[in-house]
Amino acid sequence: VERNGWIYYQIWIMKINIKVTICIALLSMLYQNKFLAQKDETTENINMFVDEDAYFPGGYSGLMQFISNNYIYPNYAKEKQLEGKFFVKFAVNTDGSVSHVSIDQKMNPPCRICEDEGIRVVKLMSGWTPAKIDDKNVASWYIIPISLSASK
Repeated sequence: VERNGWIYYQIWIMKINIKVTICIALLSMLYQNKFLAQKDETTENINMFVDEDAYFPGGYSGLMQFISNNYIYPNYAKEKQLEGKFFVKFAVNTDGSVSHVSIDQKMNPPCRICEDEGIRVVKLMSGWTPAKIDDKNVASWYIIPISLSASK
């Protein structure tokens, strides 16, 4: 008789575990759906494809000159003679300002302080001519490479 009680107890515990697992799974799904359903209203109107690309004063060579003049090669990277390339992604807004600056592709070998310096420099940029769709100014994504050479 005691054995039957023990079996019923184990079955009862298993049912509770199954119910708890199902509840956790459902809560997890609801939590994920809540965030998946939310749109990032700050980036949803930034275009990847446009009729006319955004334009930095002086064009691409002016852009590279700006980066070259403002990028400060981190001492750590100099000491380690780190070289490589990383890509910075940002939005050029309809007023020609820059926002949503982030690293699109990391440097290899890794150098977080090098990438942070790239972000700092891109945030300094202003005066862009915004991209256009149907002759209307629109916000657009822009990605630039930053290459580092130990000889710099």
